[in-house]
Amino acid sequence: EFDVELVPEFFQAFSANSGMTLHFNSPYWNNLHHITEALFKAFARALDSACTLDSRSGDVPSTKGTL
Repeated sequence: EFDVELVPEFFQAFSANSGMTLHFNSPYWNNLHHITEALFKAFARALDSACTLDSRSGDVPSTKGTL
């Protein structure tokens, strides 16, 4: 079983080691299972979007020019 108490540790470590700045906000913090599920799903979608080539520029949509 997954310990949801480790979720903040995971994202903090991921952010620190990847050089990414991550911001998460949930106005409803009443069910840790659903919050965890939503955080990982949103993160996966954001990461997929960031890694997908922009058809207009032919590069990743990065303001810093790197990913």
